[in-house]
Amino acid sequence: MAGAVAGKAAIVTGGASGIGAAAARLLADAGATVVVADIQEGKPGPGRFVQHDVASEAAWKALLADVLAREGRLDIMVNNAGIGGGPGNIENTTVEAWQKVQAINSEGVFLGCKYAIEGMKETGPGKTEPRGSIVNVSSIAGIIGSAGPTAYTASKGAVRLLSKSVALYCAEKKYAIRCNSVHPGGVDTAIFNPLWQMVGREQGKALIDARHPIGHMAEPSELGHVILFLASDRSSFMTGTEVVADPPSVPSVSELVASMESGLAPAAPKNDHTPGVGMARPVYKSDAPMCMQCGVQMQRAGACHACPSCGTTSGCS
Repeated sequence: MAGAVAGKAAIVTGGASGIGAAAARLLADAGATVVVADIQEGKPGPGRFVQHDVASEAAWKALLADVLAREGRLDIMVNNAGIGGGPGNIENTTVEAWQKVQAINSEGVFLGCKYAIEGMKETGPGKTEPRGSIVNVSSIAGIIGSAGPTAYTASKGAVRLLSKSVALYCAEKKYAIRCNSVHPGGVDTAIFNPLWQMVGREQGKALIDARHPIGHMAEPSELGHVILFLASDRSSFMTGTEVVADPPSVPSVSELVASMESGLAPAAPKNDHTPGVGMARPVYKSDAPMCMQCGVQMQRAGACHACPSCGTTSGCS
């Protein structure tokens, strides 16, 4: 998509690593001027870095003023920053844990949308009307729901419906500003490190890759391409839409360990796919926690529990 966003200015929150870094790189390669806004600086990448706390309205005001002063415009906002917040169901989640997750995952996206619209309404040379694209990174947990983690699931569900509200508001006001949400499942980022430590990266990844009909688990760049598409005018007829980029069921950690001990690939799980969602419905059991990242029921792996979709572990010593 070379030149797809040429001449446009973009902000990517949580852009120092993972999906955000991939999106920032692809946007820059496609011609955008990119501002990477993150609470902590990552490896050197495209564009310029601005330290930014998405939960602070004062920080958002300062960031927008800085971008408009230096870049002269705002065309693309990628609200990617977020946290898992740890496990917890409706009975044991503390108010403090709930508020921390909502402040970053939900209120941070709310503020990002609020100030994105303010910036995108600014006109100038080459921009004669309010125009832009907002891309909010939610999660598959914001689609399927789960018994827990309560705070994370609620925050990602909020992002999904906030995106629709923003889209409808901008349409009502006749702003040419679109807003869509992206809902990834498991992506090969640092979140999988606990799983690789348990079973070995090469063997574990090869087995997980083989279980996907598409041939591999997602790379950050693959989600970055989804974000680039939504940020560009190639998705000009899409607003208020949720885009699910989600893998099918993968073997549990216990299956992976057993398969490596026996030298055999684990048996394929039975899928019960929900039409239009692309993910097997999780089967909930009261004795296992839910994955804080993607809302899938964890499975026991030795002394720990591990998510069969993204590899997050819980209860390990």
